[in-house]
Amino acid sequence: MGLTEMVELVKSNIDFLPQWFTGIFWHLVSALLIIYLLTAFFNAVSSQSFINPVRSVFQLSGRIVRSAFTGYVSGLQSPIVRPKSRLVGLALGLVHTYFMSVLFFIFTAVVFLLLVINGKSLPLLNQFGGLGILFFFFSLSWYFRSQADREWLALKEQWRVVRNG
Repeated sequence: MGLTEMVELVKSNIDFLPQWFTGIFWHLVSALLIIYLLTAFFNAVSSQSFINPVRSVFQLSGRIVRSAFTGYVSGLQSPIVRPKSRLVGLALGLVHTYFMSVLFFIFTAVVFLLLVINGKSLPLLNQFGGLGILFFFFSLSWYFRSQADREWLALKEQWRVVRNG
């Protein structure tokens, strides 16, 4: 018995059930199918026969990009050490990362408010999309905040170099 015959059998014998139950049934069938496809996908992706070629492709592309970037940047670097200029650059970088963190947090708050205000009237798929956007903006805000902490430590270290040197 094939899948189409099974579906036709279920469709022909499902008339006695209430409409809400048939909707739940097909949602469960689709959820199980999605779970099965995701597990098959993750099993295929986690196998060593897939990981090793992908890792080698990424390593090769990383070496190519790194060599091109270092060749480009090496011509821009000055041989003279300027600690105060580096301090200014680190301060500007710190301001930029804090600004980006605040900006993405504001985006998070706006999307959250829109979801709270319009959440009930939106379809379920749009609500999930809004939650995805909310998570994306919040994770970017968190990333820039942690990056700002790293830049703050680098700025403090450079400040010690400028002050002592």
